Amino acid sequence: MSLEEEIASKPSYVGKTIEYFKLNQTNNLDDYLKRLYFIYPTLHVDHDQLGNIIKEAQRRFGTSFHYIKVIGSKHQGFSFIDKNNNGQIKYVEDTSDIDLAIIDSDLFNKLSTNTLIETENFALRNKFKSPFVDRAGRQFNYFEYYKKNIMSGFIRPDSLGCYKDRKIFDDFSKDMKADYGIKISAAIYLNEISFILRLSKQIREFYDMEEVRDGLKREV
Repeated sequence: MSLEEEIASKPSYVGKTIEYFKLNQTNNLDDYLKRLYFIYPTLHVDHDQLGNIIKEAQRRFGTSFHYIKVIGSKHQGFSFIDKNNNGQIKYVEDTSDIDLAIIDSDLFNKLSTNTLIETENFALRNKFKSPFVDRAGRQFNYFEYYKKNIMSGFIRPDSLGCYKDRKIFDDFSKDMKADYGIKISAAIYLNEISFILRLSKQIREFYDMEEVRDGLKREV
C-alpha cells in the first residue's frame, strides 16, 4: 500500500503533518505542534471516556484538567517514532497505548523535589529502580535516564527516585488498565517550552523516516 493509500485508509493527521513539511520544511515547527496538541481533537479515544480518564488523572496527581493532553498515535492516528525500525510509518492500532502529557510546573517541581529529598541529592541511588537489560541487550539505567531528562524539563514517572510518587503513577496505570483494558501512562513536563522542544525532536525524526522522505520525493 502506498503512502497516499495509507493516509486515506485511517483517520490521522499524517496528511496535515506532511503538508506542513512540504510548505515549511522544519521551520516554525512549534506553531504546528501547538495546533496539533492544543487545538486538534484526539482521534482514537472516545471523548466521554477520555474525559473520565483525565478527570481521574487530575484527582490522583493533583493537577488541573486542562494541563493534561493526549499525545502519540491515539491522538494523531500515527506515531512520530519508527517503532519497528523499518523506516515505515506506524499507524494506530486498537491496542495502542494512551499516552498522557501533563504540562504542569508545580507538579514537575514537586516530583523533582521529592526525588531530591528521598535520594539525598542523588547520593542514595538505590532509591531509583534497578537497571535492567532490554530485549536488544542494552542496559537501561533509571537514574541516568532521570538525570538526563530532568535538565530538559521531562519526567517519566518510573524513573523517579521517590517510591511513593512512582507508586501513585504506577497504580494509576494499573487501575486504568483494569477499567479500560488498555495501557494508559503519563509523563510530566516542566512547561509548554519543554513539551514543544521534546515533540519537535520527535517530529524531525518522523520527517527523516524513509517512507516519508520517499513520499515527498515522488511529489517533487
